Amino acid sequence: MAESTLPAESSLPTWLGVDALARVWAILGDGLERRGLVATGRLEVRDLTREERHGLTDLLGVAVTSPRVRIDLARLDSRITQRTGSDLVTTTSLALRRGLADRPALRHERAETRQAPFLAVRAWLSETWPDQEVAVPEWLHAWLEGLRRDGVLARVREADRVVVRALEVLAARDAFAAADDDVPADRRGTVARTELAAQVTGSSHGLDDGEPLSVVVLRALAARAGAALAQSAHDRRLLWESVGVVLDSVSSTCLVWGLAPQGGSPAARRLTASLEGGAPVHATWWDLNDGLRLATGQAVLVCENPRTLEAVAERGRDGPGVVCTMGRPNLVVRSVLGLLCDAGARLRYHGDFDWPGIGMANACAREYGALPWLMTAADYLAGHGTQPLVGGSVEADWDPELGAAMRGRGVCVHEEAVLGVVLRQLDDLAG
Repeated sequence: MAESTLPAESSLPTWLGVDALARVWAILGDGLERRGLVATGRLEVRDLTREERHGLTDLLGVAVTSPRVRIDLARLDSRITQRTGSDLVTTTSLALRRGLADRPALRHERAETRQAPFLAVRAWLSETWPDQEVAVPEWLHAWLEGLRRDGVLARVREADRVVVRALEVLAARDAFAAADDDVPADRRGTVARTELAAQVTGSSHGLDDGEPLSVVVLRALAARAGAALAQSAHDRRLLWESVGVVLDSVSSTCLVWGLAPQGGSPAARRLTASLEGGAPVHATWWDLNDGLRLATGQAVLVCENPRTLEAVAERGRDGPGVVCTMGRPNLVVRSVLGLLCDAGARLRYHGDFDWPGIGMANACAREYGALPWLMTAADYLAGHGTQPLVGGSVEADWDPELGAAMRGRGVCVHEEAVLGVVLRQLDDLAG
């Protein structure tokens, strides 16, 4: 019993309900709650007034003449039971007009509640990988530790069920695959978040922003990526897209210019119209789902910053097509790059000379065969930059001297700072 119940029809005898005993009942209530509602041990009451001493004399059945008294709870329980028929806990509840809490039991219940999600995780992992041939990824431990440390699950009803559902979501999107065996999100197939939510939770809104399950899954995806917790809608979108989950078909886009389509789908016709008019296009999931295909063997510059694409479009001459990642590439960008890769495009990558930029260049080269272009140590040293490099250094796969040059100089060189060089050599890229 974690809490005593207040009898509905009982009343406190007049001799026990005097005002002079109000503070004494409060002290008795606190002492009983700390003892798990068991009348044992002694309680000391200090600084007694004359009225309180008179009230305690009637309560204890012995004269109280000192401003301090020690109350034997077991003896008081026996006296009250004999005189009223109710035990000390019930009588104290009546005096305080509330049930008494069994604090040790409540602490135990809270501890069990806090532990239940983590026991559920262990049970799920044991059932999923009973032979232990598949190693539990390290990021999973970081995720669970973060949930425990931040008290996220303490604010969630049925937290054990929520955390198991989160594991089911992650398993459904192959999030537990080893990094070296992981299939890029754009190649594993995509699923709408509403469809995934309906599949796992039975409700298409079960993974909406702000839903407890969505919060817990996003924390897992952040731990998996070694990234900070998502604070913006853009960050949340990128985390979902990292496992091939699409929020909608129109708001996530890939900025392109000069790409030649293949076939006669509506998306291809729109791309053809933009190619003829010279205007950049934001390709969407709608276009990809509409059957967009790209012509084979194109020369394509993959850049990081939209100003680069804009400058190429303003140039207005024949040249390579351009795909802009707009920083860290979203799933639409990666899917467009996948289409180009499948079509045998000659991809060249140019981005910022900072550590995230080097990491993105490495990823683009590994996943899509793009060759870094104008991104050697000499290109970096020739560029203008003043902002300091921040974060952990990243070695460039294509130039072993670039990382050392960047660490030695210690500044970023952004893509816009070398735009003139990029434009002057663009014709060579197209050839």
